[in-house]
Amino acid sequence: APTSPGAEKVKRHKPANVLVPFKAFDVASLPRRRWLLDQHYMRGVVSITAGMGGRGKSSNSLVEAIVMATAKPLLREPPGERCRVWYHCGDDNMEELHRRVAAICQRYNIDMAELEGWLFLTTPREFELRVAGGSMDVKTDDATINRIHDQIEANAIDVAILDPLVKLHSVREADVGMDRVIGVFQAVADEHGCSVEIVHHTRKGAAGQGDAMQ
Repeated sequence: APTSPGAEKVKRHKPANVLVPFKAFDVASLPRRRWLLDQHYMRGVVSITAGMGGRGKSSNSLVEAIVMATAKPLLREPPGERCRVWYHCGDDNMEELHRRVAAICQRYNIDMAELEGWLFLTTPREFELRVAGGSMDVKTDDATINRIHDQIEANAIDVAILDPLVKLHSVREADVGMDRVIGVFQAVADEHGCSVEIVHHTRKGAAGQGDAMQ
């Protein structure tokens, strides 16, 4: 199986819930931020690409997935390392997803065989990814969350791109429960030392107000 250099996993620790006084430390001992692509994808961090529908967010995210899976500078700069990338599309079926991957490979003259073992594709037909539901009384789906952890660990996933946010939960996005939803994916990033990218479609706000959350 292909290996990804520098892909050691960082296990999260349970909070001690005590105050710790500051102590001077050696700045040289601080680890560098582990950027994977374009100062947007970083290990241990949840990042979000948000914008109105039809603006190319999903297309760009899939190209970025292939950039990291091949370690080729197709857009801007090359990734920091070659990555195993899981791209989950909540809007389309696998046939349509394959069309889009084929189009990207044709556009950038990439042999699809280069993606084998590095790119993982799912839709809701292959992997149910709704992690929480409810309104003020938000309940997480522990079985689904455990499957996410298990598959990321089993396949040594470096980057998970989940598109779109609205298909990952059934919580009202104006409610405080959204904190729980993002917290689920932050825990994944923490525990496995991977980057989690969420694509979010905003809706058009009222005149003069710009875009709004859904």
